[in-house]
Amino acid sequence: MKVGLTARQLVILAADYFNEGLKDPEDGRKRFESCQFLWQQMKLQTEQLQEELNRKLFDNLISFLKKSHSDFHDQKSGWSCRVRSSEIPTAALLLGKLFFSYIHLINNSTELMPSSPGHWQAPPVVVVFKDLESFPANVLQEFIVISSYVENQTPETQVKFLTNDSYLKETAQTFLENLHSYHENFIPVLRCLHQFTCILPKYPLGKQIRELYCACLEKKVWETEDYISALQLLRMLAKEELVATLQKCVEVLRPYSERQLGGTLKKLEEFLVQLQCHEGKILATLLEMKETRRTKKLSKFESLRLEVIDFLDSLVRDYLAPPETQPLYEVVYFSAASILRKHLNAVPRIAFHTALNNPSSYLKSLENEAGALTNAAPDICIAYKLHLECGRLINLYDWLEAFATVVNTNDDSDLDSLEPVDEMTHARFIRAVSELELLGFVKPSKQKTDHVARLTWGGC
Repeated sequence: MKVGLTARQLVILAADYFNEGLKDPEDGRKRFESCQFLWQQMKLQTEQLQEELNRKLFDNLISFLKKSHSDFHDQKSGWSCRVRSSEIPTAALLLGKLFFSYIHLINNSTELMPSSPGHWQAPPVVVVFKDLESFPANVLQEFIVISSYVENQTPETQVKFLTNDSYLKETAQTFLENLHSYHENFIPVLRCLHQFTCILPKYPLGKQIRELYCACLEKKVWETEDYISALQLLRMLAKEELVATLQKCVEVLRPYSERQLGGTLKKLEEFLVQLQCHEGKILATLLEMKETRRTKKLSKFESLRLEVIDFLDSLVRDYLAPPETQPLYEVVYFSAASILRKHLNAVPRIAFHTALNNPSSYLKSLENEAGALTNAAPDICIAYKLHLECGRLINLYDWLEAFATVVNTNDDSDLDSLEPVDEMTHARFIRAVSELELLGFVKPSKQKTDHVARLTWGGC
């Protein structure tokens, strides 16, 4: 037997908890007000501490940016300055704010902008943000990728971006969703375009799909001369080639849902059906035009072919825009490929010189002896430093004596009491010289058998 019970919902306020077990409600009210007052004081002090911490972190970041390449403009023509500027300094900002007002910063900086573009040259600086998702919304408001979008909006929208946190978060979420949709639509349309361009003579947009992909990433591909010439060639395709290419495009788009590209697949299938159904009529029309030599009026096949190519051109303009047109594209794209390539493609000679001349840059155990020639360094480093002090030809015996002096001498030993070179030291020296010869720093001399020729100069 089921009994239906209905209970009245009770609304319990926070102040009611302070009245439990008390006879006088006034005491509970005072306790509640005291608790609220203390909580507001704690919250205020925490916010003040957070603001002070943010200010100090931001001041340290500004100081880091100023000191990272302080002598770049004064000595940028020097070799040592160019070498130091090739290293990108990196700072880690754990929490805090960026500029309190990006627009205010821009307005103040316009008065200090130098007239010469050369004054703006400076090496890159990297700032690493940890746990960006937990940052307050005003950090994203000052972010450059957001500010570049805000600048092109109406004044009302700009105010909402800078004052309404909820609107900013919703807009940022919309940007990310649009960026995801952009990627979903980009690839299938790119593959369709490649099906058309890979059959053209001389491959104006590249034979491989990666070449077409790079062209679409760099600029608006429909504004390039190669794309215009490709469209001209496509407007002269034969019926068999056009039908075969459309069939390939239909197979490419079939795995994708209609939600991504709308009615693109259906439209291509309609073109394919029209071309196949009017085969006899199209051939008859072509023969008739060839006999009468009428070139002014287009046949049905030519009109349908132009319609197909125009539809392909509209797909390219709608879905193959470069990433720079999408807000927040900097989240997944990196445009300064030359800087990245410069640091990934290492220079072996400079790396060898740094490792051999200053092993403390790689070995932490030698940090206290940076730049000093001691027996704690590897044998090849000792031999390399000694060979830098020699001329074009190096006497092997003198080199061995200097090597043994460094290897067998302690800080508290007497140089006059050194013993002759033992077999172990001799073997270590031979191995170090052989390694230097393998790296291309020295080679045997044909002039003197007891000498080796030095092959590098200038410290590297």
